[in-house]
Amino acid sequence: MLGARLAVLASDARSVLLAGATSDVPTDGLARAVVTALGETGRGARAVDLADNPDLAAGGSSASPASTVTVIAGRGLLDDPATLLTARRVDAIVVVVRRGRTTRRDLQEVRRELMEVGAPLVGSIVVD
Repeated sequence: MLGARLAVLASDARSVLLAGATSDVPTDGLARAVVTALGETGRGARAVDLADNPDLAAGGSSASPASTVTVIAGRGLLDDPATLLTARRVDAIVVVVRRGRTTRRDLQEVRRELMEVGAPLVGSIVVD
């Protein structure tokens, strides 16, 4: 279901950023799950950890074939400048919300920040 939803919401996306409001929300395992889900829809995808590829925030290329979606595991949009910079350069952003931990205020601030930089928010995923 997740892969199908992303395939519809971000059908032209070649890069998708997964990021929490704050850096305490893990996204690396989720990025791998999204890659698997996209694969089930017939779409090629690969996972990249922003911490291992800081050049992405500076405008570096994710260097994947045109038919492949790069799913980037980011950190916190509110406390990691590299993640916010990357948000400006991707085709789609999915905010990862941690049940019981991510506050409404944090989500409002994330939305404001993303709108301010013109970042393409396509949805959210709630995790425990």
